Amino acid sequence: MNKGYDGFYDSEELSFGSDPTQEIREFVEREGATGRALDLGAGDGRNTLFLAEKGFEVTALDISKTGIDKLDRIAGEKGVNNKIETIIEDARDWVYPEGKFDLIVAVTLFDHLETPEIDKLFYKVRNSLKRGGIMFVKVHTIDDPGYRDDPEKSSELSTEVKHYFRPNELLKHFKGNFNIRYYEECMEDDTSHGTPHKHGYARILARKMK
Repeated sequence: MNKGYDGFYDSEELSFGSDPTQEIREFVEREGATGRALDLGAGDGRNTLFLAEKGFEVTALDISKTGIDKLDRIAGEKGVNNKIETIIEDARDWVYPEGKFDLIVAVTLFDHLETPEIDKLFYKVRNSLKRGGIMFVKVHTIDDPGYRDDPEKSSELSTEVKHYFRPNELLKHFKGNFNIRYYEECMEDDTSHGTPHKHGYARILARKMK
């Protein structure tokens, strides 16, 4: 993981648009969820801001100072900065508190790690989730045009992805002590940045049982 997004976040507006990730919005609004949330790889904060506005106490962690600085500014403008703790740090290096969070969100974080680092970080993140807590993870898959290095169809950010997940690979990190609420592998249109393009994604919503 690196600071390759600093230039991307160097704008006034939220770089991936102001709408939160659809599955996060649907879960929170359907179940009225609240509590303590951890947004890993928060970037400039579209999911963090949504969760704070819904009443969560949110810890937002990202390696990009540019992204976190923008998140701090926008949170102040929206009046939710008192609900958000921001941390500028590499997700691999942060000391994760044990059993603290009711919700952990990691949208395109684990795919930005080198393959040997993924298992180690998953262990630390899972350990930081409360029993009964919810974890949502979204990653790029080998169906993504970036995996094929197709410059005409790939996102301009595809070079930042270090590991494209294979079919059902994401599921293995949740077997044993999670109840899988939702799992999908799909192609998705992305018009939030750059030239419109498609992504191959795997996404999972799971509840920690023990």
